[in-house]
Amino acid sequence: MICIIFGFFVIKIKKSEKEKIIQNLQKANQEIKILRGILPICLLCKKVRNDNGYWQQVEEYIRDHSEAVFSHGYCP
Repeated sequence: MICIIFGFFVIKIKKSEKEKIIQNLQKANQEIKILRGILPICLLCKKVRNDNGYWQQVEEYIRDHSEAVFSHGYCP
């Protein structure tokens, strides 16, 4: 009888852990937005050609196609 009760609690704990993992994975999946493919980029000015054929700054393109936020600074 004790083994059955203990087994029930173990199953309940594992089910709870599984549900928590599933929730964490679903949350992480919602936050992912991936850039894919080849980006045509100008060799001189570094602008990227978008799907409409217009050239725009790399930062603008990435901001429009992802949730990335740029923080500008100077490299050493």
